Amino acid sequence: MLQEQEWDTIKDLVSILKPFAEATNYLCGNKYCTYTIMVPTLIKIINRLKPSIADDEKYVSEINFKNLENIFDDQISIEDDEEEKPNPTAIRRLKINDPANIKDLVKKIKLTLYAAMKHYWKNLIAPEVLLPSLLDPRIKDLSFVSVKERFDAEELLNDEYDQEKLKSLSSSTSIQDDDESQEYDSIFASFKMPASKEINEITEYLSLKKINFESDPLVWWNGQKENFPILSKIAKKYLAVYACSTSSERLFSDAGNLLTAKRNRMSPKFFKKIMFLKRNGIHVDSIHKQL
Repeated sequence: MLQEQEWDTIKDLVSILKPFAEATNYLCGNKYCTYTIMVPTLIKIINRLKPSIADDEKYVSEINFKNLENIFDDQISIEDDEEEKPNPTAIRRLKINDPANIKDLVKKIKLTLYAAMKHYWKNLIAPEVLLPSLLDPRIKDLSFVSVKERFDAEELLNDEYDQEKLKSLSSSTSIQDDDESQEYDSIFASFKMPASKEINEITEYLSLKKINFESDPLVWWNGQKENFPILSKIAKKYLAVYACSTSSERLFSDAGNLLTAKRNRMSPKFFKKIMFLKRNGIHVDSIHKQL
């Protein structure tokens, strides 16, 4: 039976692990943009776990995640019965009926989680990593990083914007050359054309107010494609990516539930149609509105 002190430790652990559960639930979604929120979420969690004193920093630096000695459960023997034979190959033996040594346990877990996140996500402030978040109109101010890091991400966006703009100009020029008519153009025609105002889409985009966090960035960009024709293409390229693979895993689960041993004679074409309806049935009413 757990002691009162052990229950208090569990309560402290819940507060530490709660941000991980919150992040997991949000990033596993498939009906909204998740990729652009991944980096800000990781940075927020790391900042919460960050040690505040030098001794804790030293403890974190000494953790070695490349040592796989105690990583597998079969190397730990859990003994809850005196008559149970312990695992002879176990490196550690845990007697769950004995009170656990919980001195500084919460602190050690917190520091280990911090070290693990720093180990697996080494450079979350690189410009190429922050670029998707910069293109999200909900968090485009990048308030979770420094001003310099935000400027570096904006500089990278400028470079990508110039490349995309050059591609668009080359494409439009080739189309004009293909459709060029044989009609005579006056030598004064260019003087009569109104001067076109050069618009910096990035400056205009960054000057706009952020949208509500509950709003859909893809819907916003679709409505702004006339104002930001080039930038909207870049944004959709990044915003369409999912943060994790749960969406595809759900799709495979649905496919497994549909195609079973007792239902295996359907054609691939029919199977694809059923899977399409399964995933897109919620949109039927918007396509075929009821009279």
